[in-house]
Amino acid sequence: MAKKVIFNNKVDGNECNMLVGKVGEHVFALTKSVKEMNDAIRWCNNHKAGDVFECDKYRMELVNE
Repeated sequence: MAKKVIFNNKVDGNECNMLVGKVGEHVFALTKSVKEMNDAIRWCNNHKAGDVFECDKYRMELVNE
């Protein structure tokens, strides 16, 4: 079962569904930080459906497809 992410961009208010592989580019676009991008990808890979990560600029919720 593939992991999907509901990604909420708090800066512009947009929300989208994506596979975990796309999270990095969205986080980098918001933060311009390679470290934060890698941390977000790592978080997605190490957590399970239902887990939520939230910070000032974005929110991620893992879901199964």
